[in-house]
This record gives sequence, C-alpha cells and structure tokens, in this order.
Amino acid sequence: MPEKLLNWKTILVAVVAVFVVVGVIHYTSQPPRVRVSRAEQAWRDILAPLQTVISRVQRFVRHQINAVQTRRQLQERNTELEALVLDLRRQVFDLRNYRRENEWLREALDFKSDVEHQLLLAEVIGRSPPAIGRILLFLIKGRPMVSPTAWR
Repeated sequence: MPEKLLNWKTILVAVVAVFVVVGVIHYTSQPPRVRVSRAEQAWRDILAPLQTVISRVQRFVRHQINAVQTRRQLQERNTELEALVLDLRRQVFDLRNYRRENEWLREALDFKSDVEHQLLLAEVIGRSPPAIGRILLFLIKGRPMVSPTAWR
C-alpha cells in the first residue's frame, strides 16, 4: 500500500510540474494579448506571486555570490597593496639613508675645499727596508721624489 501511495504522489507531483512548466512557457513566450480568458487570468494571478518570489530569491542569491566574490577580490587587492606599501617604505628608508650619506659627503667635500695646501696624487715606488716608515720614494707627475719624513 505505501508503495502505491508513493507512486501516486510522485505521479501527481510530476503532472503538476509539467502543467507549471507549460504554463510558464506559455505565459513568457507570447506577447501580451488584449483578450485573455478567465482561466488564463487565474493561472497568471496564481503564477505571478510565485514568479516574484523566485526572482527575488534568485536576485538575493546572485547578490550574495557577488558580495563574496567582491570581498575575495578586495582581500587580494589589499594584500597586494600592503606588499607595495612595505616595498615603498623600504625605498623611503633607503632614500633617507642616501640623503644622509649625500649630506655627509657634501660636508666632506666642503672640508676638502677649505684645506689651504694643495693635494697631489702620488704613487709609492720604493721603501728603505732598514728605515721602514721613515723614508719613502714617490713618483709625482712622472718625477721621483724622496720623503725623509714619510708617515708620522
């Protein structure tokens, strides 16, 4: 007996589903007519709230899916921007260090330009072994020179 009842319910649901599908297809596929029969008006009045509910549920689900996707995209963008901020902070730190070094080098150049004596480029070409550190032989502008007092 329950098997017959189950089969009967299944058949009834299938028949109602077929009628609903045919009605929806008929309702949505034809342009509005001036004269509609009373049965069609009743069927349309029954289906209109159902269609409204289904479309609202569908819009709500679509909105929620879009919200989740937007949140994921924002999180990815936020991660990218945080990495970019860290990189820019490192660059700012490096630039500040370069600025400090540049200022220090400018001060060193000012000190060098304030020195009264002239500096010459020289190359050491020989040393006196018994007097290491006292006598050096220099080559300055192609001429050899001896320094009796080398480094003190």
